[in-house]
Amino acid sequence: MINIKNLIIVVFLVFGVQTIAFTEPSPKQVTIRSKFIAGSKKGEEVLSAPSITTLLGQSAQISITSPRKNVPIDEKEKLQDGIRLNLKVLETSNGLLIKGYAFVGIHNPEKLDRDVEFLGLFKDDLIESEVDDADKWAEEIQLSGTFRIRGKGYASLSTSNGNFWVEEGKFSSGYKLIELDLSKSQPSALIQKGEKQAWVGLRLGSSIGQLDMVKSFKDGGMLFVKEVESGDKFSLSMQRRNGEKLKVEIVATLN
Repeated sequence: MINIKNLIIVVFLVFGVQTIAFTEPSPKQVTIRSKFIAGSKKGEEVLSAPSITTLLGQSAQISITSPRKNVPIDEKEKLQDGIRLNLKVLETSNGLLIKGYAFVGIHNPEKLDRDVEFLGLFKDDLIESEVDDADKWAEEIQLSGTFRIRGKGYASLSTSNGNFWVEEGKFSSGYKLIELDLSKSQPSALIQKGEKQAWVGLRLGSSIGQLDMVKSFKDGGMLFVKEVESGDKFSLSMQRRNGEKLKVEIVATLN
């Protein structure tokens, strides 16, 4: 169990350098409220409930950690024991898209960030584009999100059969994701239905909650992509290697 008295709460933002002309409107801000809850036989215990305000599209981190003891001095500053939340909030036509990771346990913060960056989680791939109308059947498909983890591509499709995620090279609800191209500014997917194939570009017209994905990441970590309305709450459940359960609640509000 994490001892709240020994915790060091670190909240910091990562901002890129921006040059804004005086004629341009101020960038939008979003307030992120989080709550870290530990589960036990006696019930739930709120460890901490920090909040931060950042710009849309900028990475933000919340860490609740304590330094590791009985480790070499050169490793003490690298390893932390506790919780790390790293996320980015984007605006969609439906609300807010929140993507990031949450980790609980012993970790190297810099290494975690590099690993997730390598997986392409924070790639800004939600860009408007048009469906290739070479085949009329493709007009019934809407590509509303893309995701890549350890080389595996995933696409969120909206069709007459409902909303679902499909993995690259596999079928789901009668559609196969042949190839996912994220190399360009406008991501696209080669979709197969029956014997027909067509490239579908990314469009934003999905219903709220369609862009939802949660996947385990290493020991004690979760990768997540959530589309919510401003002010809505969602939660993630995790577990430390020693079996200790932890729930993270997140609320993002557009200012």
